[in-house]
Parts: sequence; structure tokens; C-alpha cells
Amino acid sequence: ESMTTSDQLVELLATHREHAALLLDFDGTLTPIVDDPDEASLSSGEIELLEAIAQELATTAIVSGRPGTFLHKVLRFGARDASKLLVFGRNGLDIVDPSGSISAVPTSSAWTETMTTIAERARNVATTDSVEEKGEIITLHWRRAQSQEPALRAFALESAANFHIELREGKMSIDLFPPGTPSKQSTVRRLAANCAAVVFIGDDVGDLEAFNALDEIAETRTTVRVAVSSNEAPQELLTRADLVLDSPTRVQTLLRQLKRALENV
Repeated sequence: ESMTTSDQLVELLATHREHAALLLDFDGTLTPIVDDPDEASLSSGEIELLEAIAQELATTAIVSGRPGTFLHKVLRFGARDASKLLVFGRNGLDIVDPSGSISAVPTSSAWTETMTTIAERARNVATTDSVEEKGEIITLHWRRAQSQEPALRAFALESAANFHIELREGKMSIDLFPPGTPSKQSTVRRLAANCAAVVFIGDDVGDLEAFNALDEIAETRTTVRVAVSSNEAPQELLTRADLVLDSPTRVQTLLRQLKRALENV
């Protein structure tokens, strides 16, 4: 049965708190999309809100395509006491420990060399700031230079064919990564394993993978897909969502509502 209101969503999580998972994307979901990705941030109040919810639910996790180092910095881990908030960077390749350390799922060194070669070639195709190396994952961006999209797409497809790597669509971007790399789908599936109710909130093409994971487990658990709409949100995400919120600000409102409900139960 499709959830349609914020109230129902809050009630579901509060009722099943000991067996509930709240999983969230970062950019465009918890914080607005900005032209310079390094400028994305959360206020201390927004971080405290996530922390408070994490204390009450079985699982509260951020699953983002951003590197673990960025998430570690923006969430101010290491500067605060141990946290129950789980954080996964690069869609699950990086595990950010609240105490301050970041561990990466190991990838074979052969792939490290291959991805370095691909990144070097990419810089011959596009401007340097269009190529972001995240360890074994390379992201090609065209937000600041949209005329580069055709060349970057063609390069990504050619690289996939020549090097047998995988591609993942993003918002005005495309990821290139070795086969078998943890994905948002596999990470969400793992986090949902012991939960009776699972909610995922996202805004991007990559979050369709999380929706796929919820589809896989929907017969045995209550699952809710939440999309955050914007002029860049993919139509498929909005269509498949059980609930659509109109902005990251609205997500923060929902989180405050959830915190109040958890305090009052």
C-alpha cells in the first residue's frame, strides 16, 4: 500500500522505531544543489537533528556518491562525540566511522591503475575541473560547462567498451567505476536487511538504484520511496515515489516532525 503523506511516513517510523531504517542521499536531499560541490554544507542544527533521530531509530544512514572524506568534514565527525548516524561515501565504497576514521572497501590494484589512465585521458577531452577522481571512481561533470556533455558522454561510453568498466548516471554527471564496486542498490539492500520498515529519500538518477533495492524487499517489509523534486529531478524518480517533497527545506521539516514524534512516543 502506497504511503502518500508525511504524517503517515512519520507514524510508520515512530511506530517501528526499533526495526526502522531511514536512509538518505546527501546533495539535493539534505542540502540544496550548488554550482560548486565543495560549498554544500549542513548547519550544526541540521546535523544535531540527524543525530537525534539516529539515537531513536534502528538505522539512520546517509548513502551518498560523495567521497567519505567530504562527508566526514561536512558532518564534523571527529569533532563530536561518537554518533549513531551511519555514513557511506561513494555509494558504499567508503564507510565513515563516527570516531573519525574512513575505511574503504578494497579494490584490486589493477583497477587503480586502469582508472588513473582513464582519468588522464578524460582530461584531454574536457576541462580539468570536469574530471573528479574519487579514488577508483571517476565522475565526469558538465554542470559548469554544459556544452561539454556530448564529448564527456562519448568518452564515458568509449571507456566502458575499451576497459570493461561500469557507468552510472548522475545529475549533470556520469560515474565510471570498476565492476563489482558497491552500489547504492547493494548498500541500501544491506542496510535494510534486519528492518521491518525502510524509507529512502533521494533526488537524483542514482537514487533510482535505492528505489530498486526497496522494490526487491517490498514483499517482506514496509518500504517507502521518497523523492525530492527540483527542475533537475528525473521524472522516473518522481513517478516511482510514494511521497514527493518539493525541496531539501521540506525534507528538513519532515525530519523535525519525525524528531518530535519520536520524543512523544
